[in-house]
Order: sequence, then structure tokens, then C-alpha cells
Amino acid sequence: MPPSTSETEYTSPAISMLEIPAVGTEPTEEDIQRKPWKYIGYRGYSRFISSDDDFLVMRRFDTLSARVALSLQDEIAVLEEELNEIDEVHSKRESPDVNNGALRDDIPDRKLLVDRAAKKLRIYSKLHDDLQCSNPLTIPRRVPSSTRQFEESP
Repeated sequence: MPPSTSETEYTSPAISMLEIPAVGTEPTEEDIQRKPWKYIGYRGYSRFISSDDDFLVMRRFDTLSARVALSLQDEIAVLEEELNEIDEVHSKRESPDVNNGALRDDIPDRKLLVDRAAKKLRIYSKLHDDLQCSNPLTIPRRVPSSTRQFEESP
């Protein structure tokens, strides 16, 4: 009868020290042919695809990048709303006097929100630039139906 699981010692699938060949032992051509995944692996594959621009084909993850950008955009918009709320509260007549026109010695809540927004904006801007550059054939164009409402607004 096999021992119970609690009595069985866990053995890692990793190679034990006894199986590691001595330093300087190079694999034979036969070894490489039998186990290219071991002796060539991603190191060799990386060398190959980087050897010529025509081989270097990488996935851009455009859809995922756009989704992440939209998520960041929403998070930044929430921070902007929170900053606007703080500004509103501290601009009321009955609120204590706070200099809403100075960044130095700002109230801690507003400073924290600005700092959080700055970090997210750096990430968002980089991602936005990367998305714009991922398709060099994209020509910026004006879309009249969506911009008209902004031009006609007071």
C-alpha cells in the first residue's frame, strides 16, 4: 500500500544537483538535435528573430492596450472629478480661507489627488503615444460629426 499524502515527501520537478553536468561540458550535436528546447530555447529563438528586421514580428496587443488606456482614462476622470469637488468645497463662502490659487503648501487631500493623477497621466500619455505610433500609416483626420458640437459650444 502506498504511503499517504501526508507521509510522502514533496519532490520538485527541478533537476537535482546530481544531474547537473560538470562545468565546461558542452552538449553534443546529438544532444542539441534531441532536445533543442533545452539547448537552444528562447535564447536561440531571440537571436534568430532579432537577426533581421523581416524576422522580428511581434504582437502589438492593440485591443488590450486600448482597453487599458480606456481604463486609465476613466480613473483619471474620477480623480479630476474629485479634484473639482475639493475645489468647489474650498471655494464656498462659508469654507475656511484656503489659497486655491497656489500649489505650494496645498491642502493634503488635493496634493495627494494631484500626485496620483500625475502618475496615472504619465502612464496614460506613454500608452497613448505608443498606440498612436503603433500604426504609422494612420493619418490624423478631423471627424466633423463629433467635433461640430465642440465648435458650436459657447
